[in-house]
Amino acid sequence: VLLGDINVRDALQKHGDSGILFLSTGKEIDNHTELLDSDAMRQLLRDLREQADLVILDSPPVLAVADSLGLARLSDEVLMVCVAGQSHRHELQLARTLLARVGESVSGVVLNKIGEKAGYGYYGRYYYQ
Repeated sequence: VLLGDINVRDALQKHGDSGILFLSTGKEIDNHTELLDSDAMRQLLRDLREQADLVILDSPPVLAVADSLGLARLSDEVLMVCVAGQSHRHELQLARTLLARVGESVSGVVLNKIGEKAGYGYYGRYYYQ
């Protein structure tokens, strides 16, 4: 879509009967960072926002590649995804600092891969520490 090879309506794919549409990354290219900071990307996001109630941009970890910071600048909100038992406090603090440097803040946190062993049970519910 960003290269102009296909229009966004043709590129969107349906996820079963859920009503969810997704746009996969497509082929790997050398200048992907420049494309994410292009007028074509900003137009793509405008088009998607017109067609959808909610647009979610899934990116690599902030500390892994610079692309994530660029996508954060194009987003309305930033959710940080943390992995229970793997994400370290100092890494999360550094990621928040980097996001703040580009004028973004973290709106919320998603903690995933929590198993029953991470908390203690009480009447069928789990409370996590």
